[in-house]
Amino acid sequence: EASSCSRCKVARYCGRECQVAHWKEHKHECKDLAACSLGVKLDPPNKMKLPFGMNYGSVSFQTGGASNAEGIEYKKPRNMEYDKKFVVKVQATGDHVPIFVYDQTKKCEFYISPGQTGFQEILTEIRNESAWQGQKTFMKVSFDRSGTCTMYPETAGVKAHYTW
Repeated sequence: EASSCSRCKVARYCGRECQVAHWKEHKHECKDLAACSLGVKLDPPNKMKLPFGMNYGSVSFQTGGASNAEGIEYKKPRNMEYDKKFVVKVQATGDHVPIFVYDQTKKCEFYISPGQTGFQEILTEIRNESAWQGQKTFMKVSFDRSGTCTMYPETAGVKAHYTW
């Protein structure tokens, strides 16, 4: 029966014998793969630091309502289970401008500010996306019961995977 590495949960094997045989090679990358699969836990919104005098906001395309980055709360979409990964679009225009994150329903919208935990890792993945000249990509995110938002930069993918 197929199995995956119990540490990194990334490497997959046809069975125990194959897993044991591959360990010499896999052990060198296992720790890094395990760290990636944990994702990046974002700071709570009330800890987001905006440069002095800067005010970032957004307009919901669905409701037409406006929001201010300082008042944004992380909120998982209603139909999404806790600790379940779902797809978001992430957009960045520069190294000193917050990254805008939103799901397909636009019910989950927030910013990741420069200097905030995860900003650089997520920006790097956006820059690696050639389909949009390094300005946007898709990746997965999840929320736990305490409201902590975790982004998974290693899941970044191209537009062809998604239709919105």
